[in-house]
Amino acid sequence: MMEETKKTGLSGDSRKMLSELSEANVQMAKAVVEKEMTEEAHQVIYRFIRVAIGALPLNQLLEKAIREIFSIEWLKFEPKGAIFLYNREAAQLELKAQVGLTPAEQELCARIPLGRCLCGMAASLRKPLFVDCMDKRHVNRCDEMAPHGHYCVPILDRLLSEKKDPVRILGEKRGVVGVMCFYVKEGSLRDERADSFLGLAADVLGGVIERKRTEEILEKSLAELSEANMQLVRDFVAKEMAEDVQKVIFRIVRVAMRGASLETVLEQAVRETVSVVWFKLEAKGAVFLFNRDASQLELKAQIGFSPAEQKLCAQVPLGRCSCGSVAASRRPLFVGSSEECQACRAVGTPPQSRYVVPILNEKKELTGVMCLFAREGFLRDEWEMEFLGSIASILGDIIEHRQNGATA
Repeated sequence: MMEETKKTGLSGDSRKMLSELSEANVQMAKAVVEKEMTEEAHQVIYRFIRVAIGALPLNQLLEKAIREIFSIEWLKFEPKGAIFLYNREAAQLELKAQVGLTPAEQELCARIPLGRCLCGMAASLRKPLFVDCMDKRHVNRCDEMAPHGHYCVPILDRLLSEKKDPVRILGEKRGVVGVMCFYVKEGSLRDERADSFLGLAADVLGGVIERKRTEEILEKSLAELSEANMQLVRDFVAKEMAEDVQKVIFRIVRVAMRGASLETVLEQAVRETVSVVWFKLEAKGAVFLFNRDASQLELKAQIGFSPAEQKLCAQVPLGRCSCGSVAASRRPLFVGSSEECQACRAVGTPPQSRYVVPILNEKKELTGVMCLFAREGFLRDEWEMEFLGSIASILGDIIEHRQNGATA
């Protein structure tokens, strides 16, 4: 033992302690990696939802979904994949979107009866299939196919996936929506994390496909109606996001009803708004109140502002910088670059985009301005501007009520 200690310089207890520390560090590293992988997967899901709200045709939307999944490097998929939709009348899968398939493969897999080949089996069983090679179940083949494996994941409609009812039969009105198929290298090992992510992606796509189909039916029926009525279709598609807005508004109103100070309510409003995941805002924003006597905005609540920014923006005259411009015009503004707001940018502040929204009372009089920040180069989204308009409207009511109560 003495000789071994001399050689290493460490006693047995010390080596044991180092071993335990190394194992702890390994576990911490694994936890960090798992968190990063989860966040990356969630970002892909959020992008699915955002794309679904747009006007893309269903086939293009599905192709974008395939490419988004390919962007996740830890999945280690080959750059080949496809999405099939189920035709109930013909009892077959039909190829609707693909990336990387050869013309011969596209023709071979254009239509797949239920139960045939791996994709047909996944649809028939309503269970994901993983194979690490072209086994005997892989009956659709052509001469140019290189050896490979597959993840084949069924896309189920929302009702079935929520009820988890395994005894529903394919002839019923609801059931299989389609199948996702991705290629992996021959000999690849199945990954539980990939299973979980693909299951989540399939659930989201099931809802997206149903809503998109409904939207297409409604758009066809409403083709001769006004643009205002067409907006109802967009509102239907955006139902899940609208629920997020309602939750944010509810939490803001709840804080106000509990008697919190106006500054606390305004700060909470900023925090709740920037917490909406699909909005992708920075954790930074402010609410200014309008001082009519001084004809200026005054900073009343903020998060994420540096002391220099708080000092610089403590009072903002009408017409100055983006917030002052919005106060003067009473119209919302999106600024894509800090270069457009040099007058109110503190030294050392990184470039950022911003949404600036006027806060009006019931009489449409200016009561303040809300300013929220996003990363530089962020693109304006009309839905997000409508969301901020709803928040500003609620704040206008709260501010007017508090101010009237203070002067009563």
